[in-house]
Amino acid sequence: QEKVETVLGAALGAGIYPVFGQTADVPIPMIATRDIGTVAAETLLAPPSSGEVVDLDGPAYTEREVADRLAVLLGRPLEVVTIPREEWIDAMLGAGLPAPLAHELAALYDAEQRGLLQPRGDRRYAGTTQLDETLRRIVTAATPAS
Repeated sequence: QEKVETVLGAALGAGIYPVFGQTADVPIPMIATRDIGTVAAETLLAPPSSGEVVDLDGPAYTEREVADRLAVLLGRPLEVVTIPREEWIDAMLGAGLPAPLAHELAALYDAEQRGLLQPRGDRRYAGTTQLDETLRRIVTAATPAS
């Protein structure tokens, strides 16, 4: 869910919500770092008897839903803009992301588009943090109090 932070500058500055994918209308699971921390702490406190892979899942949202909810919190409309694959890295670099992060994010978005990010672990953890809670925290941290 916190991936919104990578496009917040575009939302605040230009009023756009860039989507690194072919469409903004396919629901995808989005887990909050708070939920990831919870499962990591639980696993460290009560480790399994043998190694395991844990799939982390969260509520599913479309990028358009994310943009709409973010727009409400920002008090301004956001234009959803899908960015073609060949422009992903340049767009991220132009937004100020370091090159290694831009390349890693592009690879992650590409894997997501190709359907490679499928659950394959020994167990599944379903995060419960809702997007609105995460967005409120991100917007509050990024915008100065009036």
